Amino acid sequence: SPDGGEEYMSGGSMSVMWEASDDSFDESPIDTYISTDIGAEYVVLQDNLANTGTSVADAPLESTAYGRVKIIATDSYGNSSDDESEGYFSIIQLGDMNGDGAIDVLDIVLMVDCALQIGSGYECYDEVADLNSDGVINVLDVVTLVNWVLYGIPTDTVTDIDGNVYETVQIGDQLWMAENLKVTHYNNGDEIPNLTINNDWTSASIGAYSDYDNNPTNSETYGRLYNWYTVNDERGICPEGYHVPTDDEYSELEVYLGMSESETNIIGFRGTNEGSKLAGNSELWNIGVLVIDPEFGTSGFNALPAGFRVYSSGDFDTVGKHCYYWSSSENSNSHAWYRNLLYFNTRVYRNSPSKQSGFSIRCLGDEITTGCTHPNATNYDETANVDDG
Repeated sequence: SPDGGEEYMSGGSMSVMWEASDDSFDESPIDTYISTDIGAEYVVLQDNLANTGTSVADAPLESTAYGRVKIIATDSYGNSSDDESEGYFSIIQLGDMNGDGAIDVLDIVLMVDCALQIGSGYECYDEVADLNSDGVINVLDVVTLVNWVLYGIPTDTVTDIDGNVYETVQIGDQLWMAENLKVTHYNNGDEIPNLTINNDWTSASIGAYSDYDNNPTNSETYGRLYNWYTVNDERGICPEGYHVPTDDEYSELEVYLGMSESETNIIGFRGTNEGSKLAGNSELWNIGVLVIDPEFGTSGFNALPAGFRVYSSGDFDTVGKHCYYWSSSENSNSHAWYRNLLYFNTRVYRNSPSKQSGFSIRCLGDEITTGCTHPNATNYDETANVDDG
């Protein structure tokens, strides 16, 4: 299964069940494939699975009424056989409130109407409208849908050199990772040192990372903590096409969310409630005005209270209370600019602490500049990163 008639939400979970046997061998590894065009073309869903079982995979983002699944079993001699689902299943596009196959302003109007009626004696809940899957239709879903209409539905994730996959979010003209970095290798494959001993951390003058409390389980939720020397390493730590944002690029984000340009270069707390807009996942935060603000989480940036590692002692502190994000901009030989959100304040804090501090990292998509990228051409443009042919 699925074998026909099922409905799945685009990007949501779908279960695939199968059973395969080999007369000579106990195991016949299974690869699963999915098609959204009546089986005309299949793409890999999951591979190297057990010969009998159930697997949960992400449904495609593309809507269709003609989805099919195929499994291929291969024995140890390389012989293979396949089987397809008998009927078609449907994938419904999130946000398509009127079911016309398009995401547009009509869907925004219908979602706003649905959101406004909740709590007024009329229960309006539609899984198609619950874009963040939190069980309610509210301003968070409306803001997400508006961004989809303006900038398109996000279809891409980004993967680092370790294979960690990150969701992305378009905020204004910037494409951000919506999760904290977890990578443990530079982009050339070299390992980033994991310094677990406090004295090693406080004396380091090269790139290093740590898991909060030296517990890798924490990094599954919060990402890893890096000193600034990792940020500045020419081997690179962000996925291809992404970089650690500059101080100015963080300011651009803040201005888009409502901060006045005159405040961006101030040291200390700035703005109004931009911190609440940037934060996400209220269950991880201590209760305070940051979370209580009605615009909490509306940007989609999803900043998490990962805490930090103290430069002077190597101790860990403030998980659940604060988050800290490095920029790539130096303020001096020993200090660099960062951003900080705190549970008891809705604004964004800016300062330049020691480069030996252990902070989270968010990566920002590179600005696309078209032009001639061939260095021997007469019209070579050294600023271009996408060749225009």
